[in-house]
Amino acid sequence: MTTVPLETVRAEDYVEYYLFPDLKSNLPVESVLQTMIQQINTIADRFCEKYIWHKDGFRVTPRYGNAALLIENQLDNCDELPAHIYGITHFEENIQDEWFIVALLFEISRQIPDIIVRVADADGEFILIEAAEYLPKWANPETCEQRLYIYDGCLHLVQNSPTNTTATLPVSQAINKIRNNPTLYKVTQDITDCIAQRLDKFPSRITDDLHKATVYLPLSAACLLKHKPQFVADAIRAFCHRDQIDMKACRAMKYFPPENRVYSSVVMTKCLYAMLMHNPFVPDRRTGWNIPPQNNARYKAHMLGVKLACGFEILASQAKPDQDITTSTAWQKYLKSLIERGYFQEYLEHSNDYNRLLESAKEYFRTNVHSISYGLEVGNNLLETLKKIDCCSDDFPTDNDGADSDSDDWLNVSPEELDKMLNAQYGMKKVFSSNGNADASELADNLTDFLNKKSEFDGIDIDVKPIPPKRGIKKGATVKFEDHSSSNGTESESTTQIDFNPDAFHTHIKEMLDLIIPEDNWESNSDMSDFADDDDLEKNIEAMAGSLRGDNINIKTYMDQMDKELAATTIGKSFEKKATDDGFDDIEDFEPVDIDVNALKNIAQSYQSQFGGPGPATSLLGSMGIQFKSNDNQPDDAPLYNTQV
Repeated sequence: MTTVPLETVRAEDYVEYYLFPDLKSNLPVESVLQTMIQQINTIADRFCEKYIWHKDGFRVTPRYGNAALLIENQLDNCDELPAHIYGITHFEENIQDEWFIVALLFEISRQIPDIIVRVADADGEFILIEAAEYLPKWANPETCEQRLYIYDGCLHLVQNSPTNTTATLPVSQAINKIRNNPTLYKVTQDITDCIAQRLDKFPSRITDDLHKATVYLPLSAACLLKHKPQFVADAIRAFCHRDQIDMKACRAMKYFPPENRVYSSVVMTKCLYAMLMHNPFVPDRRTGWNIPPQNNARYKAHMLGVKLACGFEILASQAKPDQDITTSTAWQKYLKSLIERGYFQEYLEHSNDYNRLLESAKEYFRTNVHSISYGLEVGNNLLETLKKIDCCSDDFPTDNDGADSDSDDWLNVSPEELDKMLNAQYGMKKVFSSNGNADASELADNLTDFLNKKSEFDGIDIDVKPIPPKRGIKKGATVKFEDHSSSNGTESESTTQIDFNPDAFHTHIKEMLDLIIPEDNWESNSDMSDFADDDDLEKNIEAMAGSLRGDNINIKTYMDQMDKELAATTIGKSFEKKATDDGFDDIEDFEPVDIDVNALKNIAQSYQSQFGGPGPATSLLGSMGIQFKSNDNQPDDAPLYNTQV
C-alpha cells in the first residue's frame, strides 16, 4: 500500500526548486553540497537585497541520496533523485515571488558552473505555460513533466521520444542527457525571448513594485519595521487572515498598545498595500484608537497604523516560546489534514505502523514548521527581535501630513487603462489580412472547406496524418478512419481518429429535411406572419404535412421562401442584402440575404472582439488558411480587421 507523501499535504501556492551539482569529484557528497549552499546563499543575499517576500523567502537545504522519499520505503515507482540541494517557497497572493525565484535560479546557474536546476509548482512545468505559443508540437503537460531544466543561464527542454510520448523521464536520466550534450536540448530563441521578457525587471527594477506610505503606529512596531522591514509582510498577512481568536488579541493590544504612537515611513510591495487598503476594519475605540474623520489628511496614516499594529499583535499572540510545537494548534490542524488525505493507510491508532508514520510526520512538521505553521515561527522571531532592539521616539516624528508618501492612484484603473494593459500583455500582435483584403465569397468557400474537415479528439485534422495514441485509447486498439476525400479511394488508418462517413451523414440529413415549404400568404404586415391565428396555424401544418415526399429535397426553394418570410419581419432588417432578380414581385423592395457578406461580417466582428488574441474566430480563420500578419505601424485605435467586399 502506498502512503501519501508528507510534502504533498500543503497549500498549492508554492514553488519548489532542485539544484543538482556535478558530483564527479573525489570530495564527499556532504562537503560538496555544503560548499555549494554557501555559494548559493551569497548570490541570493546580493540578488534579494531590497526584495520584500510575501511569505517565505528563498532558502535551500541539502538532500542526500534518495531525497524524494520523505518516508522511506513507502512510495512505489518513485524516481530516485541524486544528491542535490532543495528549496520550497510559499508565495500565497503574490505570484511575483515565484518568478523572482526563477530569475534568481537563472542567475545561480550562470555563476556556478555545472549546476543544473529544475523548478516546478503545483501546475508542474509552469515556465512552459508562459511560452505556450512557441512550444514544439509534441509538448503538452503530460509529455513535458520533468523535462525542463536551467543550465548555464539557458532553458533546456529534453525532447520526448516519438515512440513513447507520455512516459515520464527520470530526473537522473534528463540531467545526464544535458551534461553529455548541453547544446542539443536548448529551447528556441522565441521561448528564450518570451521568458527573458517575463524576468526582465528582476532584480534591477524591483523598486517599481514597491510602495512607500506614511503610517501612524505604536513606537515598538515602528522600531521593528526599521530594524527588519520584512516584518511588514508578516504583519499585513496576519491582519488580513485574522479570525475571531485573533480579534480577541486585537482588543487587548498587550504588546503594541496605542498610547505611544509615532509616524513612520513604511515600504511594502504594491500587493501588500492593496491588501491592507482594501481590507475593511473598524477598530474598537475602547482599546484607545482615536481615529480622525475620513476627510482629515491624516486619516489614511492612522488607519494604516491601526491595521499594522493589529497584525503585529496577532503575530505576538501566536508565539509559544516554551511550548512543544507538536502540542500547538498548528500541529492539530496539520494532523487533521494528514488523516483526511489517508496518510495513515487505515492503520489502527496506536499500532506500531501508525506510531511509525506519526513520528515521521512529527519530525517533518518540526523541520518545516516555517512553511506549515506560519504564525508560530514568525511570532517567536518577532518577540525575540523586540527584546534585542532599543526603541527611541526621537528617531521618529510625532507630526506628519503624509506628503512624502507615494501616490496610490495606481489602485484605480479605468476601463481604457485596463484595455491598454491587456493589450500590452496579450495584445494585438497580428492583424487579419488575406492579401491585404478579405473577400466574402472566398471566406465562404474557406468556411465550407473547413466544415468538411474531419475531426479528431484534439480538434480538426487538416492534413489527415496518423497520430500516436492519446489518453483514453487502450493500448493496441485501432479505430478505423475512412478518408473519402482521397483521390485514389484508399483507406488510411489512425489509432486516434473516428470512423465518420461524411457522404452517409449528408444523406441522412437530407432525408430528415426532405420537405417543401407550402405556399403561404406573403402579404401579411405582421412580424409574426399569418401564424398568429390558431386556425391559420392548423391549416399551415396540414399543408406542410401534405407536402412531405421521400425522393429529393429542394433546399434552394426552402431558403428562398425563408428569405421571403424574413423580409416581412424586423429580423430581416439586420442582415446584409444583395440585389437579385428572382421574381419575388409580390414582396415590395425584397432583397434576399447575402450569406457570404453576413458570414464575413459576423466573423470579423467576433475577431475584433477578441483583440486579435486566441478565440473561436481566430481558430476558425486560421484553420481556413486566412493569413495573419504583424502591423507594427498601425495606430492603437485602428480596427483589427480590414475587409473589402
